[in-house]
Amino acid sequence: MTTHNPSTPLTVSDILLKNGTARLEDFYPLTKVKTASDKEKLLSQGYNPGYTVSEWPYPLPADKIYYSRHLIPSTYYYDPDNRVIPIALCLNIYGTERLPVIKDTSQFCKYILDFAASLRNPDKDKIFSYLFNQDDGIRSELLTEYIRRSAPSPDLYDLFLRLYTITDYNAGVYGADLLQKLASGRSDEQIDRINSALADYPEELPIYRGEAEGSADYRQAFSWSLDINTAFFFACRYGDQNHARIIRARIHKKDVIALNLDNKEKEILAVPDIPFDVTVERLIGPDSPLVMPPRYLDEYRKGIEQIRRLYKLHRKDGTDHGQLHSARVLFLALAIIQAGKIKLNLTERTQLLTSIVFHDIGRRNDGADDSHGKASRGVYENNAGSSADPAVCFLIEYHCLADDLAEEYLKVSDVIRAKKRTWLLYQILKDADALDRVRFGIYDLDVNQLRLPITHKLVPLAVAAVTGIKL
Repeated sequence: MTTHNPSTPLTVSDILLKNGTARLEDFYPLTKVKTASDKEKLLSQGYNPGYTVSEWPYPLPADKIYYSRHLIPSTYYYDPDNRVIPIALCLNIYGTERLPVIKDTSQFCKYILDFAASLRNPDKDKIFSYLFNQDDGIRSELLTEYIRRSAPSPDLYDLFLRLYTITDYNAGVYGADLLQKLASGRSDEQIDRINSALADYPEELPIYRGEAEGSADYRQAFSWSLDINTAFFFACRYGDQNHARIIRARIHKKDVIALNLDNKEKEILAVPDIPFDVTVERLIGPDSPLVMPPRYLDEYRKGIEQIRRLYKLHRKDGTDHGQLHSARVLFLALAIIQAGKIKLNLTERTQLLTSIVFHDIGRRNDGADDSHGKASRGVYENNAGSSADPAVCFLIEYHCLADDLAEEYLKVSDVIRAKKRTWLLYQILKDADALDRVRFGIYDLDVNQLRLPITHKLVPLAVAAVTGIKL
């Protein structure tokens, strides 16, 4: 089970992860809780046992009662030996307190026993509703057992897909043998739907997978995406950003077991070890020595002070494009330089940092606005007077315009001499600015649009910077 440092506040992602990775194997039987010291021991292990076996007050069989180890530990009615599927029913008993969904105790117990009885010979709708209402981790384990105990069929394949698409965590429990079993039960119509969806794709599909702390290893996993941005989303959406990695591979269309191309994840499923030409790329997180060496700290602090003074002078600080955004762009630009081993002289670094300080000061709103670069350039020129640097003016004005427009201007400019070096500064600024789009959500960044080969590696760092950088 994923652990959490109790001194660190839980994020929403932490909560979803802890509940989503709960396991049946962690269930602890009431029959083994015989003394107060047994309860204390379980409490120290993350359970919330309200009763010893002799104290159990409900007319439910004690040998079917188990304590779970969720984020909010509950008590379960659990029968792993039910022929069709294990029975795991949350009783909503937390310690000694029961949430009274059904107020009358005898009616509540009758409901639990009747529901358990209905799972002895359930139809497919009953199975779906039963599994649908489970937490991700337990749902995956129960579905795994149901598949193992069932004959392959189109209905079984369909049930798996319906439940898999609503499950975010613990997908690594299925295994290659069960996936092959599901694939063997597909109807001709189900296979035709896959072939039709992939008709416009090449025979060899480029596929991507993102892994984070706690993710199933790609060698045991079966979920991939046709969209690299989805891989970055899953690599960086939760956990310690120092463990993010991107896996690239290829697969033959005939080896795709299932897919869902109707949502932004563009997911395909394949048996582990079937993808080939696999490469693994570790991304750069906040603890990497590549992020910011001491020699850049003075420039960062200097840039932060300039940002503060500028925004105070203009009494401006938008929610999405204010001081904090400019501070993060400054930080990320320095990270690009360092991680990419880009050598800039003092003049170039000054040009870059100055353009970052001023790049959004002319904004009047947080919406789409391709004119704010020109307005920001005007603020810079008013501040700099006759010493305004043409390269800085270019960087500020064109940072929010299309690359082809910037490139065309630079080609014909007769006031910027170091055109290649200025274009490099432009790429650094644009990429640093783009990286901070993760403040709107990871999917708001399209890594295909990044310009420098190092920049995509810094997505985890950009995610960490959203909450990590303060002014």
